[in-house]
Amino acid sequence: MSHGSDFMRAARFSLERPALSSALASIRNNEDAFQEAVGILQTIENRLQERPRADMPGFVPSPACGAREERHQERARIENLNRQAIREGRRQYDKGAPVPETSKPPVVTGY
Repeated sequence: MSHGSDFMRAARFSLERPALSSALASIRNNEDAFQEAVGILQTIENRLQERPRADMPGFVPSPACGAREERHQERARIENLNRQAIREGRRQYDKGAPVPETSKPPVVTGY
């Protein structure tokens, strides 16, 4: 096991109470370094309050993510309609696709 993973297991950062973070124990006696570290943790907390991560309450996806999700939901809806049509033995054509003039399946020759 590397020292980095030991540090991450032992180090605990508290963004709500940064001065009490156990990860800062080693610099608690160095006032300048301690205050700088506390300030960094406070900055992180402020940024997370302004823009929460995806796993936090209050998260709002970016407009690009929202548009991507809308496209995905629409494609899933069309796919469900297509699958339902297959189960019912009928044809379902995508919107905008050319519709064949006949409802009979095309005859494949040459095999």
